[in-house]
Amino acid sequence: MVPFILGENAWGDFPNLKRFFDEISARPAAQAASALKEKHSFKTEMDDEARQHMFRHLAAPAK
Repeated sequence: MVPFILGENAWGDFPNLKRFFDEISARPAAQAASALKEKHSFKTEMDDEARQHMFRHLAAPAK
């Protein structure tokens, strides 16, 4: 997400962050977590249903 948020040259501006990211990404657990996006489809839009699940504490109480 760093290049998406900060621009394509962001890794060049933050070499230590890139090194840390690469170290974490090389771990088996991180690779397994990254593989989940291939196995499952996730919503990318924040609609009312997603908002209700993410922010349950803001939802109106059931009557």
